[in-house]
Amino acid sequence: SQEVETGVGLARKAGDHLDQIVLASKQVWDMVQQIAVAADEQSRVIQEVAASLEAVARVTDQTSAGADQSLTSTRSLDQMTTELKELIGRFKLDGANGSEKQEALSLWRERTPARRALR
Repeated sequence: SQEVETGVGLARKAGDHLDQIVLASKQVWDMVQQIAVAADEQSRVIQEVAASLEAVARVTDQTSAGADQSLTSTRSLDQMTTELKELIGRFKLDGANGSEKQEALSLWRERTPARRALR
């Protein structure tokens, strides 16, 4: 009868709609899984970046400490050089006049690596 055919048609349409709903649900589920995988990957990358930044910070601290130590050493060498110059200035060269003393002192200054580095 007509009513049965109408009922069968409606049942088929309902079945088709349910199939579409199931298919859409599966697609949504697949997208959710892809999002979860992407979120995990991003989390790992963020952790790697954080670890790299920590390593850079450690190297920067070490470099800064080394630079501070070099500066301290350079200042100490400069002080020693000044003291040495004063001590050498106390010695008198036999038969040397003032210009010869200055020439000897200039030669000494030129040959002192720490002094050249500070210029």
